[in-house]
Amino acid sequence: MILEPRRSQENVFFCQCSTSLSGYKLMRLLPNSLFGRIAENDFAGEIVNPNGCDRFKVGDQVFGVISSRVSFRTRHGTLAQYTFGPAETIVHRPETIPVNEASGIALVAITAYQALFDVGKLQSGQKVFINGGSTSVGIYAIQFAKAIGCEVHASASGKNEDFLKSLGVDKVLEILQLGFLADPDAFPTAVR
Repeated sequence: MILEPRRSQENVFFCQCSTSLSGYKLMRLLPNSLFGRIAENDFAGEIVNPNGCDRFKVGDQVFGVISSRVSFRTRHGTLAQYTFGPAETIVHRPETIPVNEASGIALVAITAYQALFDVGKLQSGQKVFINGGSTSVGIYAIQFAKAIGCEVHASASGKNEDFLKSLGVDKVLEILQLGFLADPDAFPTAVR
């Protein structure tokens, strides 16, 4: 069923092409309707109705996120063939990013950003410890921290050390040997 547009500048309608891995796992465990709403928040897809938004046209390849606040209010998430969301949380997908990869970017990148800057108040020149540097959130946290000139230490298993070094991590801490941080004050900001 294709949703009929509600005339609102905030809503852009798109065809779901892909959802994140968490959406796939959720779909295997629970029915699509979770607490009376369609689940999932991030997506990649194709615009089927720009609904008056001049930033998009039919056929545009896009990705983004629908916030939980909007999802609960409208009862629509992204775990559906067709859905809609606020235009300000949708961007054009670069051709260099495959649709299946783009669908998992928004939520983890937002989570990493909020953890570092909104909660952690990270500033240029600080040291930051990222627990789980090779996780999806950790990968973005490392890149955000390095982009503003921070010294980054991250935990991961030994097999991921080269990967984390390629992202710019200054020191990789072997997670199996780490246990816990003896001196939590050594890192003013830590993503745990």
